[in-house]
Amino acid sequence: MKKIILGLIVLLNFGLVLNAHAFRVKAEVQLTQTYAVASVVNYWGAPMVCSGNAAGLTASGVYIYSYMNNVVIYPGQYAYIHVYTNMYDPFFSAVDSINCFWY
Repeated sequence: MKKIILGLIVLLNFGLVLNAHAFRVKAEVQLTQTYAVASVVNYWGAPMVCSGNAAGLTASGVYIYSYMNNVVIYPGQYAYIHVYTNMYDPFFSAVDSINCFWY
């Protein structure tokens, strides 16, 4: 009986590991003085669902954030995260953090 229960636990653990399809993507970040955008492109043959954020650091040291949550990106398509500021406090740098999984 212990062997059967242990076998079921092992099979369930392998099943959970095989279903974990989340991965981190390398988004392209473009930056101007007043505008930052992170773009995610789906090069694969299956839809993926992405969530993440982009942050722009202004010259005064303030971070401005923008988010996307559970955006479906079909094969060959793309998604953007936009961050804006004004001319009086321009962007100094921008970063992103985006995670996706297969749909």
